[in-house]
Amino acid sequence: GANTTYTELLDILDSQIESTNGTELQGLKALHYMAIRTAGKIVRNIASLAGNTMLVARNIESGYPFPSDLFVALASLDTTLSVSLQGGVENIHILD
Repeated sequence: GANTTYTELLDILDSQIESTNGTELQGLKALHYMAIRTAGKIVRNIASLAGNTMLVARNIESGYPFPSDLFVALASLDTTLSVSLQGGVENIHILD
């Protein structure tokens, strides 16, 4: 979910990498590599994936890019975000 931290993402990726093969495996490994290199462990324990994505979105609108390895990795993996709204859930491609 939105409050997933980088540390939680790394745990999820570790289990997914063990049970995946083929081209999807390379994408998961690349995402893991990016996440493990993000800041220090203290930051990874509290920084959320949604917070990082919102920093990118907010800074695009202001004209000052926020350099996010996470966003680049998710975009390269053709990620879709599920956004909860009052009327239900909407799936949005990360680059939209």
